[in-house]
Amino acid sequence: MEPAEYQRLKAVWDKKLKKSGFVDIESENGMLKRWSIKFILDAKRPSVLYRDEYYRYASHYLFEYKFKCRQDKQIWRFHTEGYSLRETAAKMGLKFDQVRRVVDKVKASLFESIKRQANDA
Repeated sequence: MEPAEYQRLKAVWDKKLKKSGFVDIESENGMLKRWSIKFILDAKRPSVLYRDEYYRYASHYLFEYKFKCRQDKQIWRFHTEGYSLRETAAKMGLKFDQVRRVVDKVKASLFESIKRQANDA
């Protein structure tokens, strides 16, 4: 599809969507205007969608959370990349419990942040 044809078609559908009351959650560059995670908070049991969405939010949180030290940030980075707590402890030469405490603390903060945002919506 040619760029001009795409823009014309996009304009037609944008107009139809606006008329229907549709509110886009993404900005023009494709990024979310604000986090939308209410379905995760309402989930009865974790699913693949939940897990994928969780790791996406956890990755974003890597840049929003004020970590106590570089080590804690690296632990969270490994967590967001899917490393187990034991793998992270082995990679960093730490005890399992040290890693678990950091992940639990940051995870609790992440969920509090998500709840606040969901309540503000």
